[in-house]
Amino acid sequence: LLTVNVFENIDERKSAEELTRKHSEETEFLYNAGRLLSSSLDLNEIYDRMYNLISNIADCKELIVTSYDEAEKKIVYKYLRSRETNDRVDVSSIPPIPLAPPGFGIISQVIRSGESVIMGDYRSSSAKVKTRFIINEEGQLTQEHDDSREPRSAMVIPIKLENRIMGVVQIFSLEKDAYTKQQLRMVESTMNQVA
Repeated sequence: LLTVNVFENIDERKSAEELTRKHSEETEFLYNAGRLLSSSLDLNEIYDRMYNLISNIADCKELIVTSYDEAEKKIVYKYLRSRETNDRVDVSSIPPIPLAPPGFGIISQVIRSGESVIMGDYRSSSAKVKTRFIINEEGQLTQEHDDSREPRSAMVIPIKLENRIMGVVQIFSLEKDAYTKQQLRMVESTMNQVA
């Protein structure tokens, strides 16, 4: 009986130490993120820094930032960066997209709910999506379907300011089930600073 209690105490202590270590890492990450993100007013530079920060904590094949025009009920692509091109992709050719009806459109659902989403199987979730853009090898946007380039996981996080949805950030991975709740929490905190 004494042996069991000793093992339980050791396990509890290890769990507490691990929790403390994770909390310390998150706090340090958020402090550094705040410092980096607040040192510029140029949106593309802020988004570049955000991409680099997020890439340090999660697989980030692509990162997309959209804004939401509440009056027009339109989603506007503002920033897209791909690991394959290691540069920004010109989003000026993507027209504003109307907010999809309830039950459709991943970005639209996040805008309506104001809640972040982790999609471990993005391909099945994106089957209902009507508007889709893929980045080809040249870093150009195309609507051609290519399974090898289509993400398998995604995190979709609203950018909120005082409970108003200003936009959405999407982070993609080619791996299935690539994201954790801890990563989501850290990205959400980063989005608070971006907003």
